[in-house]
Amino acid sequence: MKKFLTCLVLAGLFLTGCTENESANHLTIYTSLYPEVIAIMKDAAAKEMPDVELDFLQLGSELVAARVNTELAAGGTKADIIMTSDPFWYHELKEAGLLLPIDATNAQNVPTSLRDPGNFWITNRIPVMAIAYNRNADIPAPTTLSELADPKYRGKITMGDPMKSGTNFTTIAVLAHQYGWEFIEKLKANDIMASGGNSATLRRVESIEYPIGIVLLENLLAAQRKETDVEIVYPQDVLISIPSPIAIFKSTQKAEAAKRFCEFAFSEAGQNAIIAGYMYSPVPGFAAPEGAKAWQDVEASFFEWTDELIGDIAARREEIKQKFTEIMQN
Repeated sequence: MKKFLTCLVLAGLFLTGCTENESANHLTIYTSLYPEVIAIMKDAAAKEMPDVELDFLQLGSELVAARVNTELAAGGTKADIIMTSDPFWYHELKEAGLLLPIDATNAQNVPTSLRDPGNFWITNRIPVMAIAYNRNADIPAPTTLSELADPKYRGKITMGDPMKSGTNFTTIAVLAHQYGWEFIEKLKANDIMASGGNSATLRRVESIEYPIGIVLLENLLAAQRKETDVEIVYPQDVLISIPSPIAIFKSTQKAEAAKRFCEFAFSEAGQNAIIAGYMYSPVPGFAAPEGAKAWQDVEASFFEWTDELIGDIAARREEIKQKFTEIMQN
């Protein structure tokens, strides 16, 4: 993908602008946020910046990337801002010279591990992968992700498809980094079902078809608000956070409005919308999502991200996907 984006830049195909009839305060945002979170954010933004019209296109992270790449190849993306859960793609976009740096005062306390060194992207929310466990299962709940390699869990485990889901790709990349590809081979030997996204994974756990799942915490917290047999397990070995950035395309003709939205996205109102969507805020001082463990209680277990590691995974994205596919097909 990096080579593809670089070729587009060299060809000058990424340049685009707003038409004569398009308002300079009309922003198009491509995002993987769930629709209910978008609704909360739009309502909050309307109060904070009523002169700016927001148009959200909602797709999964991998589908957003595919859409943008197709648009770039056709002459330029229609997006002014992107908000997805694939930090590796943002690294590639930055390296290809497609992003503007973000100067947001409200984001100044976001840790350096959750932002690009030049602020070309900054983590706006932190989804977390947890273990879902159906209490009606005939096996004990695992307490760590590494336990899922135990043969006693054979035929009991499910997750989303890392080929289609950005959060599940990050999960596989982290597990391979943490435990080696031998661990992924053990998951294959345990007949792990990797299909669909997080919502589909949760449904399989709820139906007890697969009583154990690797699922986004936000899906599990939302499920707790209704009757469910699914329990949340915070892995004690490594808690995989997915830095989910916000970025502005350099091609936008609405840079000032885009910068204002980024400032809003890290404001109290913007971050409260994220928390209402059951995700952690990257800005210190905000409360945990309703029903989630406090940040300080899980912080020690969080996987430690670095810009170097994000760049390394970005460079090996296709290699990682190919390796995972080869293991699953053997």
